[in-house]
This record gives sequence, C-alpha cells and structure tokens, in this order.
Amino acid sequence: MWLGILLFVISYRLMKIIKSNLHSELPSADVPDDWLWACLKAVEDRYQCIFDITFTVVDLIEMSELNGQYRGKYQPTNVLSFYYDTNNAVIVGEVFFCPHIIQQESISDGIALKDHYTHLIFHSLLHILGYTHQDDSNRFLMENEEVFLLKLFGIQNPYEKFIESN
Repeated sequence: MWLGILLFVISYRLMKIIKSNLHSELPSADVPDDWLWACLKAVEDRYQCIFDITFTVVDLIEMSELNGQYRGKYQPTNVLSFYYDTNNAVIVGEVFFCPHIIQQESISDGIALKDHYTHLIFHSLLHILGYTHQDDSNRFLMENEEVFLLKLFGIQNPYEKFIESN
C-alpha cells in the first residue's frame, strides 16, 4: 500500500506533503505547493503561530482504520487531524486526507475540488489549534473561523446551503 509514496519537503519551513501514486487525487496541478503554503500561512498569520504539519493522503481502508482506532467510528471520513506537540513555539501535527471521500463530497455538494480541499485544510488546522464542533456553541465558533479564512481565498461559505435548505 505504501509502495510509491513520495515525500515532498518544502524547504523554508517544516511542512511535509506525502502523496501516494495510487491516490494522487490531491493533484499538484489543482493543489500547487504555493496554494498549500497560502492556506497554512493564512492560519499562521491569523493565530500568530507556526506549524510543522504533515499532510498524508490515504485510501478508504486506511482511513477507516485510523477513524476506528482514534474515534471509534469504523468507516472512512474525509479528513482526520492530530495535534502532537508544541515544540519551541512550533505546533506539530498531522492531517490525513481521504481523496475518494473528498471527491465524492465535492461532486455531491457541487463544490469545486480545490475549494473543498481548502475548507478541509482550514478545518483540520483549526482542530489542531483546539477548535471543536462537539456542541452548538463550539461548532458556531469553528464554522465562523472557517468562513472567515475561506473568504480570504474568495471561497463561498460552505454552510450557507445548509442554512438555506432548513
């Protein structure tokens, strides 16, 4: 499964992007390094922090295993994020993407794939910073932060359609 994994280390800061040849749906053509840096920098600037984040692409089976092991939900999900440590003021964490789920969501929700990844990157980084959506008040705070960050990139509020449909 890990055959053909490529590790790209972007030099000026410690961010690693792990891409699998089998699951290249996090395409460099649609998600260029400068775009990933822009997402990361937007959160760093807003929260005056520095991240050391590893982004990993996994298949449905591995995501199901991770989700089961860490959340007790034995099914795939779009993204999982983990805070590991703060080392010399650098926040260390890892984000796992499941491109199959993300593409399905993008198509079913009518959202551009790049916009959906942008949202999920912000969502996962906010989790690493301690935001949750366990209850309505925390969910409201987290969603407002996501919407603020997405707006910086000219991306529409992804929660509006849920408000309109209720």
